[in-house]
Amino acid sequence: MTATCVVTRNGSSASVVLPAEWRKENGVEVGDVLEIGMDVRGQIMFRKPRSRVTDGRFDRLLSLVGSLPDVPWTNGDLPSDDKMLLGERDA
Repeated sequence: MTATCVVTRNGSSASVVLPAEWRKENGVEVGDVLEIGMDVRGQIMFRKPRSRVTDGRFDRLLSLVGSLPDVPWTNGDLPSDDKMLLGERDA
């Protein structure tokens, strides 16, 4: 959805007024931080910074790694051990 915005004076700076319908549709609340940028065509873009809160995918990946079988090292971390594990391919 596109919307028309108004640039207003805010002290010695300028502010962009975002229409309420656009904010609601795009999940932007008063007080949110937005990043602003311009693409190569000169279009101004707003976006919400990525959240550091995970959706659980990383935790699920870690649980899978924890369930992997142990690697059968024989003599330690030697090139010959790597070749044995990789089936004689160069390691």
